[in-house]
Amino acid sequence: MKQYKNNYHCTSPKARKLWQIFSEECERNRILYKMPDIIHAYKKKYQITQLSLFD
Repeated sequence: MKQYKNNYHCTSPKARKLWQIFSEECERNRILYKMPDIIHAYKKKYQITQLSLFD
């Protein structure tokens, strides 16, 4: 109560560091986490590609 009072949204004092760790792990594991990237991937839906039998 002393620090956040009656605030609905309480930001962590370490939010910037947590975001850095989160984004690095997402990048490393190729996980989409940025909304524009997620929307772009969603709009692509399913790309149908034919695999080549003779590569």
